[in-house]
Amino acid sequence: MKYIITIIGMLLLSGCVTERACQRKFPPQIITVDSIIQTTETIYRDTTIFVQLPADTVRDTVEVAVLNGISNSRPSIHETDLAWSKAQVINGKLFHELIQKDSVLARVIENAIRESSTNTQETKIITKVVKENYITGWQWFQIWTGRILAVLLIAALIVKFALR
Repeated sequence: MKYIITIIGMLLLSGCVTERACQRKFPPQIITVDSIIQTTETIYRDTTIFVQLPADTVRDTVEVAVLNGISNSRPSIHETDLAWSKAQVINGKLFHELIQKDSVLARVIENAIRESSTNTQETKIITKVVKENYITGWQWFQIWTGRILAVLLIAALIVKFALR
């Protein structure tokens, strides 16, 4: 019987340490998280380039055969935004003059300019204490139930041996 009481006493005295003592032995881990959010925004824009066309003049003379006695003609003049032209038959010869005007051509190039900007948003520091080996509510219930049952067992053994 001595052995049973000794074993029960050892079991009761070798229980858990307090939470404070446990934290001294095993300090909780502290996790720090830095959160940096970066967004890159790319903007594409169209651009216009100007191409300059230099002025140029072309002259040419061609011999024309006279048919039915017609050797002269009135001038034929044509004009566009980029050039001016005149053609005329005089005494059996074709005179043609083409004059190109000074011009600047505008050409639009789509998505030619790319602008990138990186926006950094606020840094968040989140500190969490990670609890390891903590006792849940169910475990506390079992511990206290075990203690109460142990006290009742000891009381029953005392009553049994005391009344004998």
